[in-house]
Amino acid sequence: MKNYIIKQIADSAATKQAILENDALLETIVTVAKACVEVYRQGKKTMLAGNGGSAADAQHIAAELVGRYGFDRPSIPSLALTTDTSNLTAIGNDYGYDKVFSRQLEGMAQEGDIFIGISTSGNSQNIINAFESAKDRGVTTVALVG
Repeated sequence: MKNYIIKQIADSAATKQAILENDALLETIVTVAKACVEVYRQGKKTMLAGNGGSAADAQHIAAELVGRYGFDRPSIPSLALTTDTSNLTAIGNDYGYDKVFSRQLEGMAQEGDIFIGISTSGNSQNIINAFESAKDRGVTTVALVG
């Protein structure tokens, strides 16, 4: 068990070190951070979605933005599209699970907002459909995959 724990911690540290050594990825992170700040300065909102553990990540990020993360600051309008079970079940029933996020974006997304889709595989059809809906509405999109 101890060796397994050590390996998990070492793998995490190696991943972080690889990020620090990847200038292209670091520049992408800076670009995304600047885009997020601009969205917030314009009074727009962040919408997030994912499946399973990625849904939990979406909810956590939204909560940190609305609440406080690290220091007191104004609340940032944010919502996880994974939290409204009535929406999820109604849309899933009427349109299919592949549309549970895109349909919500059709109703709530406005030009200038930002949508963050989280997918471990990068192949979740409901997340892919959400990106299409977001782009159709002039929403900035960010993919967290792999």
